Amino acid sequence: MKSFYPNGSLKYIEVKTTWGHGNLPFFLSQNEMKFSKENKNQYVLVRVYDLPRNGHVPGKFYEIKGDLSQQLDISPQTYVARFDKGAKK
Repeated sequence: MKSFYPNGSLKYIEVKTTWGHGNLPFFLSQNEMKFSKENKNQYVLVRVYDLPRNGHVPGKFYEIKGDLSQQLDISPQTYVARFDKGAKK
């Protein structure tokens, strides 16, 4: 989401949510990782957690600013598989 700080400077906000505690793993796409690196001075990930399933109590949140690859332990979870031109099918 494109937003602005009170001083008028640009701010990009990404929100990630889980039902459980704030240290649960969450998914990031390759594009999200790349965007956080390319826009590290304007990027903020808002991590929303402890959301109740009934929706009556607000959850909690914290922010991670900048290049996510420098602040989180990142591991690949999805791969793209292609046939080599010489591979037998």
